[in-house]
Amino acid sequence: MVYKASNNAGDKKIINQINDIIKAKDSFLLTTHVRSDPDGTSSEIALYNMLTNMGKRALIINDSKYPELLNFLLDCENKTTGIPGVQDHNLPRN
Repeated sequence: MVYKASNNAGDKKIINQINDIIKAKDSFLLTTHVRSDPDGTSSEIALYNMLTNMGKRALIINDSKYPELLNFLLDCENKTTGIPGVQDHNLPRN
């Protein structure tokens, strides 16, 4: 499945490269930025759902729990909302 964002040749090349990677791999680890907001969280969950619907394995690991207002999005069985034992602590930052 190829999604066309524009008629730009460079965009088409990038989209095809992403599709090739997704087709070639079976497992994916997904994450978003530190202290995820609704944009980052919903994007990783959408990608998770797309991958698992394609028969791929996907796992989400973030540095902290999802914001409570997004709990309605968390209906996927194999999803984690943080690294157990770490999510309530500050992780080292570079």
